[in-house]
Amino acid sequence: YLEESGMDHAYQVMVYDSTQAAYQDLMEALPALFDSFAISEEYLTESQLAEMEAQCRDTFFCGEMVPPYEERDVRNILKYYAQYETAPQFYTFADVDRSKLDVGKIAQYIWNEDMGQRKKTEYVDSIWDSNDDNMLRLFFGRKLYFLRQLDIELMKISHSKDIFDEDGNVKPGTRALEDLPLYEIRKHNPELEKTLRAKAFENAKDADGFYCCAECGKKNHSKVYFQVDHIIPMNAGGKSVAENLQILCRQCNGVKGDR
Repeated sequence: YLEESGMDHAYQVMVYDSTQAAYQDLMEALPALFDSFAISEEYLTESQLAEMEAQCRDTFFCGEMVPPYEERDVRNILKYYAQYETAPQFYTFADVDRSKLDVGKIAQYIWNEDMGQRKKTEYVDSIWDSNDDNMLRLFFGRKLYFLRQLDIELMKISHSKDIFDEDGNVKPGTRALEDLPLYEIRKHNPELEKTLRAKAFENAKDADGFYCCAECGKKNHSKVYFQVDHIIPMNAGGKSVAENLQILCRQCNGVKGDR
């Protein structure tokens, strides 16, 4: 629950098994995160929220995420901590009937029943709008995400599954991944971005387990004080490769900019 403009608002953040570790790390790092931004106010400004959410995304939510990373959820967690100075409790789908979330089975039923578009729409609307322990809405959040996944599952059924593995099905871009900034690599290969960021932090760890800013030498056990930086900036020919990445504290990274 959050108090905004004199009104109480309730928010639910659903945590699935695949995102549990990321959210757990975030919850544990909240005190350090707020300390690193020197936040003491009860209500965060929009600019503070944007900067803190970006730090959380780059620190904890790299790689493939199912369901996908939801900026709004992290912002609400940050708002909650700012007001109550404690992390909200969270739960996972570990004890939930997963068959209710099996979009593949829903797609197979639609296929077996040979539903036309109208009948399919009515059926999908009925299960989405169901009030009986509706985990679909809790899991996908937006109906659009559910419909996209359903269409993918129907495509797998109606066409040979190996179409997704055909050579040339995905055309590589004209630029190599190493020529892209990390936030662009995330769009094409999130696991590579995760590996590159992890390598940069691992290289910056000293014998006592502290991460160290490559510029000023600031140390801390928490990653939330630091950002991954290109040693040779990309506008000077630098690449997004492990050998060209370091970590800087936010202050040093802000001063460096694109230099």
